[in-house]
Amino acid sequence: MIVLPMITVLSFLAYCPLLCYLDWKYRDIITHSLWVPLVVINVPVLLAGYATGLYPPDLAAISTIAVILWFILMRKGILPGADFVWLSMISVFMVVNPFTSQPFMLMFSFFLVGMTAATFWGIFVDNLIRKHTMSIRIENGLPYLIPISCALVLALVVS
Repeated sequence: MIVLPMITVLSFLAYCPLLCYLDWKYRDIITHSLWVPLVVINVPVLLAGYATGLYPPDLAAISTIAVILWFILMRKGILPGADFVWLSMISVFMVVNPFTSQPFMLMFSFFLVGMTAATFWGIFVDNLIRKHTMSIRIENGLPYLIPISCALVLALVVS
């Protein structure tokens, strides 16, 4: 287990319940200043990781490409603001899995696709079975922070 990435993992895991609750209850995180402690904790860890060689420089390119892809999805209206920020922070700060020392984005991307598909499938089946009487309502959009957070936890635990 690597200590430096563990700081990042613990800070992100601490955010998951709060973000999921706000996304489910309000479909809004209320204020983007919520991200400040996460950035303040993880920027020094990220810089130290690259400076010490713990994080391979190649992974910075993967993080950059991921953020560009999230940005394109946000600009197309597919990915709302807080979801874009959460995915971008995961892409930038979660460089390696501290339990396996493997690049984090590989397994995270795999589980992100799976959790997003499972969420859509769950809503579809719920709407079919309940025949729209008490179906899952997503008038304000899908609470993406929940499948994103589930993918984060699964990528840490399963991979």
